[in-house]
Amino acid sequence: MNPVLTPVFGFGISTSICIGATVPTLPTTSTNGINGTWSPSVVSNLVDDSYTFTPNAGQCGTTATYTVDVSPVPSVTVRTDTTVNDAGILPVTNFITAPAGVTLNWTNSNPAIGLPANGTGNVPSFIAINKGNTNITAIITVTPSINGCIGTPRTYTITVRPLNKDVFVPNVFSPNGDGKNDVLLVFGNYIDKLEMRIFNQWGQQIAMINSRTTGWDGRHNGKPQPVGVYMYALRAVMSDGRTIDLKGSITLVR
Repeated sequence: MNPVLTPVFGFGISTSICIGATVPTLPTTSTNGINGTWSPSVVSNLVDDSYTFTPNAGQCGTTATYTVDVSPVPSVTVRTDTTVNDAGILPVTNFITAPAGVTLNWTNSNPAIGLPANGTGNVPSFIAINKGNTNITAIITVTPSINGCIGTPRTYTITVRPLNKDVFVPNVFSPNGDGKNDVLLVFGNYIDKLEMRIFNQWGQQIAMINSRTTGWDGRHNGKPQPVGVYMYALRAVMSDGRTIDLKGSITLVR
């Protein structure tokens, strides 16, 4: 009495493929010598299906099943190219994917912009960095995957512009209480420390500015100072290590 055999095939009993992938041809003879037929007879690379091998009459074999799971090739839609200034905040970048359940991996060609070199999922919010003198650009590449199927990588760029590195002092201000130009301020994007002394026409120091956000309101000892020209001497220590010394005049008008 011959033993009943289970047909064996080189492609096993199941497989998972990406849609459109190459699929095996179903042979009519198993690797252990059993002849028979398949139903369906051709493997589809578009839809999940199960294929049954039935031995011919007189064969000492059982039926066998080959199952194919077909996964879609995922896709991702990325954001448009973006330009931001140094110290600007970029919000979280939420990508659009299909189908549901897609995993995203992204890389950043230039971590100097303030974003890590790589990550998974959506790109997090970050503070852009460019302390140099010219624009810097990074290419963000996003690759979708699901069930081992890799979609087409998509890219976009982030350009970070540097800010002006000068120190600016207005030459006129009008502390008249109208809400416009009432306070003399020092302007600069990278000032770490500031000391600005203001003198009247007799050389008397009447004000000191030591913050970009706290200026001179045109008073000395609480009293409004007269219309006229005032001199200043300024020293600013910048975040890149530079020290800037400026001298000039300011006209007070009302």
